[in-house]
Amino acid sequence: MTAVIAMAAVLTISVLRAGMISAQEQTLVIEGAITNGTAEGGDVGGLTVSLYQVRVDGREVIDAVTDDDGGFSFDGIEYDSTTGYGISTVYQDVSYGQDLDLSEGAPDPITITVYDASQDDSIISVASASLLLAGVDAETGTISALEIIAVENRSDHAFVPGAEPMLLLRFGLPPGATGLEVDAGIVNMEVAQIDRGFALFANVPPGEFPLMFSYSFPYDGDSASIEKSYRYGAGNVRMLAPIGMMSIASNELGAPSSISLGEQQYNLIEANDFERGAAVTLRMSGLPTNSLGSRVSSEVSGIRFEYAPPVALGAMMAVLLVYAVFWRGRGDRLESAQDTAEETAQEREVVHRMIEELEYRHGSGEIGEGAFRRRVSALNARLARLR
Repeated sequence: MTAVIAMAAVLTISVLRAGMISAQEQTLVIEGAITNGTAEGGDVGGLTVSLYQVRVDGREVIDAVTDDDGGFSFDGIEYDSTTGYGISTVYQDVSYGQDLDLSEGAPDPITITVYDASQDDSIISVASASLLLAGVDAETGTISALEIIAVENRSDHAFVPGAEPMLLLRFGLPPGATGLEVDAGIVNMEVAQIDRGFALFANVPPGEFPLMFSYSFPYDGDSASIEKSYRYGAGNVRMLAPIGMMSIASNELGAPSSISLGEQQYNLIEANDFERGAAVTLRMSGLPTNSLGSRVSSEVSGIRFEYAPPVALGAMMAVLLVYAVFWRGRGDRLESAQDTAEETAQEREVVHRMIEELEYRHGSGEIGEGAFRRRVSALNARLARLR
């Protein structure tokens, strides 16, 4: 009996030790360094680095401070498969960070590159700019359009918008444009429609991101023209319209050619190497008039970017059209949200979804407290106007 008791005690101790070892194996050390990618940039010592642990019932934030060389470390992190992890820092009012996968243990040392801030928009350029004339509504005399622009920052500074309108990222719209919808592959972005276009309140670190926006603009008669200004220049400008909907031409672009995107045939005009401030005049002819009582639209009219998945900007609009099947639209016509009660209800739904998305991104640490409060306040103000 004594032997049996002794054996049981040994087994119990072994099980307890195994449990302790297992628990220890789940305790991780997360370490890395902040580096400055700007030549002769500022000091990265003394920065606060935040580790976010996001759970269903809330989140926990652990802070560490970088040493003189930018190094940081988080010790004793207990991994939980039901928890999401992320890490971030703020340098010169710009947030930098990334998600962490701890499912296979502690990651390799993490490097987060930050950049000195600049308000000089000469560091912003456009690799390509595409305009798709997506639909024509003769009853309302409107043309719906979709643009996708590859915005680049090739410098070693992060662009930070200033307080003055001229210090914001700005993009033009045709006169009378309505129903503007904007989406971009950049975090913490806010949009304001201004005279002759819209502005982005966004920090742009070095790299490239896609900017996508849709709108409608008025026309009168069977022909019309608009001028597109490219404030940041463009390596390539292309404009497309479905064959049979209208004819397009421009003195600044090449002769029309026909391309097939999916099952639709398009007329395409394009050219390369546009300097900063260049303008392109697009002429449209063969437009349906109100007397025809007709509406012509392509597959991508009425895109709603709030429901769009991440989209890689391709060399041609074909990429955009392939992804268009995943996007939900409001219908064939892009109208102002105030035009009908249904549209108002739809916009309220979208704003609620945007608030939910902000809460999720704030909870995961992707958006800081200040930016979160500003954006939610703006969205709540918009909801108040829609009641």
